[in-house]
Amino acid sequence: MTRRFTASTIEAMMASEKHLPHFETQTLDEEVIILERAHFFTNVWWIILVIIFIIIPPVLKLVPLEGGVPFDFSLSGGTQFILTLSWYLFVFAFAFQRFLLWYFNIYIVTNKRVVDIDFVNLFYKQISSTIIANIQDVTHRRGGVAQLFLNYGDVFIQTAGTNPNFEFHLVGNPNKISKKLISILHLHKSGHQGKKHGL
Repeated sequence: MTRRFTASTIEAMMASEKHLPHFETQTLDEEVIILERAHFFTNVWWIILVIIFIIIPPVLKLVPLEGGVPFDFSLSGGTQFILTLSWYLFVFAFAFQRFLLWYFNIYIVTNKRVVDIDFVNLFYKQISSTIIANIQDVTHRRGGVAQLFLNYGDVFIQTAGTNPNFEFHLVGNPNKISKKLISILHLHKSGHQGKKHGL
């Protein structure tokens, strides 16, 4: 049996989601239905790296140099302080940058369009969007043990003509996102068909 898509379908989607924040280029009559970023598990590699970086200075103090003298005894107190402070500032900057890249790279679907916000750094970001009518196909992919076990993967949105295709990279529950996108697309098409026939 073919499912019928009505305006209540989108309203139900909106009601089922948590209150989603507004974004920079959002219009007054535009409602956010999906707001996603990469799955949190994609941060694990750099979090582990940061932990290793944090414990490097204490470990170096235990490493003996020639003659069995510990590493920290070979440096003056002021030098040790400057080197340690510089190292931890570097670690903090690295962790902060990785967090910003994860948090502000956002994939958004509204009742009117798809928006991809690519955060490059504090001074530059790129915002790409296409209207729902340009979407031709939506697929998703999960590969590897981690993606299958934790249920995250990629969503591919194919658009018409010369419009750029969109990819939601490593988002959580890609199957659910794909189904929502298809529902929005069907509702949009059925709405235009109704207008065309004077319904």
